Amino acid sequence: MQLDFDAMITAHRKWKDRIREGIVTGRMVDWQTVAPDDRCDLGKWIRAHQAVLGANPEFQFLMEQHRRFHLVAADTIKAAAGLPQDKALAMLEIGTPYNTASAACVSAIVALRRKVA
Repeated sequence: MQLDFDAMITAHRKWKDRIREGIVTGRMVDWQTVAPDDRCDLGKWIRAHQAVLGANPEFQFLMEQHRRFHLVAADTIKAAAGLPQDKALAMLEIGTPYNTASAACVSAIVALRRKVA
């Protein structure tokens, strides 16, 4: 499985749109579906390449940041479900745990791209 780094970054950033849409429409993504880090394309790629790239520090950093992102996204979805819409949407903004975890995951993708591309 080849990794299209730009496609992975774009797909990763779409999580925010999905969560935002769930908040606005009231049809929230199931946090239990989001929490595992091995179901999305990036997670599948990571698992497939762990034996080959596992010793690479940038790969290890990506694994950790990707895992952390999924846990934070799941926590955000759980917390947002009980909040008024404006407060739930604010959980996705700059400076929040969600935004910080998302940015760290993107940075890790970029760092790995620099290392292996």
